[in-house]
Amino acid sequence: MKYHNDNTDKFVSAGLRLLLAAILVGWFACCTSPFGAITIHAQESPEKEKQQEETKPLPDDQITDEAAAAKAKEEAIAKEAAAAAATERETGDADAQSSTRRRRPDIAKSSDHFLAVFNPIVDPTRLATVEIKSGTKTIAIGAIVDAGGLVLTKQSELKSPLTCVLHNGKTVSATVFGVHPGTDLALLQLSGEDVGQLPVVQWSPATSLDIGCWLASVKGKDDPVVIGVVGVKERLIRPKSGFMGVNLGLNESKVIVTSVNDDTPAQRAGVNVGDAIVAVNGEEVADIQSLQKKVQSFAPGDEITLKILRNDKEIVLELVLGDAEDLNPMFERSNQQNTMGGNELSKRRQDFPLAIQHDGFLKPSDCGGPVVDIDGQVVGINIARQGRVASLMLPTSVVLPVLNELKSGQKAPALVNKDRIDEINRSLQGLRTTVNLSPVGSESSLSELEKLQVDEKQARSRLDQALDDLDKAREARLRAEIALQTAAEKSENASKEIERLERELQQLVSGAK
Repeated sequence: MKYHNDNTDKFVSAGLRLLLAAILVGWFACCTSPFGAITIHAQESPEKEKQQEETKPLPDDQITDEAAAAKAKEEAIAKEAAAAAATERETGDADAQSSTRRRRPDIAKSSDHFLAVFNPIVDPTRLATVEIKSGTKTIAIGAIVDAGGLVLTKQSELKSPLTCVLHNGKTVSATVFGVHPGTDLALLQLSGEDVGQLPVVQWSPATSLDIGCWLASVKGKDDPVVIGVVGVKERLIRPKSGFMGVNLGLNESKVIVTSVNDDTPAQRAGVNVGDAIVAVNGEEVADIQSLQKKVQSFAPGDEITLKILRNDKEIVLELVLGDAEDLNPMFERSNQQNTMGGNELSKRRQDFPLAIQHDGFLKPSDCGGPVVDIDGQVVGINIARQGRVASLMLPTSVVLPVLNELKSGQKAPALVNKDRIDEINRSLQGLRTTVNLSPVGSESSLSELEKLQVDEKQARSRLDQALDDLDKAREARLRAEIALQTAAEKSENASKEIERLERELQQLVSGAK
């Protein structure tokens, strides 16, 4: 009996060593591969069952042989574990990690796996979406809102000549049918042989979107969709005022520039300290308040003309207004973050009656296109890229009433901008009269100057006898030259103003730059 127990103890000891060897193999695998433990466990399960079978009481004459076999097997497993560990160390952890990455699906919003979920949802809307181009450059996206070829888009990005690329790849010409300055929406009319019965977007009946709702922005063919989430519900987006970057004072009823800030629109336009600003876009300003009110009526990015007096000479300067936040140190970091990586913001990203903010990454040229919900219905129009992680969408509650106005034909660019067009025409008439009446280039002026030059020479020949005549002739010549130079400057300024107003008139009539 004692002999049996001793041999049984030897067998149990050998079994424990075998079990320890198996655990060692599992430990080495866990250290070298994130899936090693799972693999070894799967391999050990039948082995453990075999061990359990082997730990059953055996006849006395088999115990010694079985213990020896177990010990040999233990040594073989230990050698295999050591060899496996060495191999894993040689290949490195990088292969195991790479394998893990290959197995793990990419769930980023821009990944193919994620977009594949939304592609079937946006497909019907994609058919009714166009790319709007000026020349070869894509400047906006548009939504087809009428089978006859009416396209809704963002106005401030439009620039002539306009063409639209349909979903089938065909390019057709387009003109501005109507504009709505309050929302920055415009309606285009497509024309050409390729325009027939086109698919149109399907508007959602929903009047509001909750925070956290998924949205898909339809883009061009190369990058067809952008995914975002509603971050801020409908709210008023207040307007920003343009600024020049000057400090002003009043002297003898004239608005005087007392200082010009560095790297500002005023400095870039050539405004100097001491200049007297007498008019903005041809409208005279008599005091600081009226000048500020006039400038603040324009938005950042708008171009204005300043009529200034410098050393009693009249000069006309063209100035593109900036954003006051660009000079405010508090906004410097925010501005850098918003434009990091070369990202651009929309020229007009403020002053909307109601807009929803989402985090879909858009470029300015991606705006103007439709936004769909998870049901595939259009819930709004992308109207601006406002910040690094903020894009603005006009909801259907804003878009649909404006669309009806634009379709009525009462929002043609020439009608919407009639007051300004009339003002420009009056200014042009006065400026053209000034140019026509100017003595610059007239035969009478030139002949008079030549006569004065001859008189000066004759007086010089009689210098000893007629010094007084020489002085009078010289003074007359100088006065004539000054008068001619002054007239030339006025004529040049008038010509510049004519060119600027004619450009603005063309933009207002056409609805595009």
